[in-house]
Amino acid sequence: MTPPQRKLAPQNSAPHARTRVSSKSSDTPSRHPKHKFLDVIARFFALPLAEKEKLSQSKSPCYRGYERIGGQKLDELDADATPDQKEGFSVRPERPLGRLLAGPNQWPEEGVAPGFREAYMEYFDAVHALSKTIFQLTALSLNLPRTFFNAFATDPNGICLCHAHYYPPSPPNAAASAPTPTSAP
Repeated sequence: MTPPQRKLAPQNSAPHARTRVSSKSSDTPSRHPKHKFLDVIARFFALPLAEKEKLSQSKSPCYRGYERIGGQKLDELDADATPDQKEGFSVRPERPLGRLLAGPNQWPEEGVAPGFREAYMEYFDAVHALSKTIFQLTALSLNLPRTFFNAFATDPNGICLCHAHYYPPSPPNAAASAPTPTSAP
């Protein structure tokens, strides 16, 4: 990075990275979006399967919502492949139906998962803002203009998503669902 670019880099740090939380016990700062998100997503995955299935991705025209355990395989073409042992929930920016993967998100009812939508989207927006900052810092590190990747990172029609996964405990004899190194014969 050139000296002028280094001078610009600190201006790109994410707002939450510059926030200082007081250690006074009388202060009650708002919780970080990450903590709120982790709380609501853990409560969501703890819901009964029937409640989560109401939001199945199969009910979404744009493939959003809940993905059940076994809903995905690492090798879709191999009939003997072990189904993935995770469940997930995905959202994207809400847009009108029509473009690839564009459309509405599915959300649990507020009474079923209080604060879920708000916390999920607050986290989504914070991580998306951070990704834009990382693109700007990457451009600077490559001696490119800071805004070099902006068209890509800020494209309102881009495919941007937030997918949360939960891997429940597996029995000891269950096959791994993550890729593993293979040994040569």
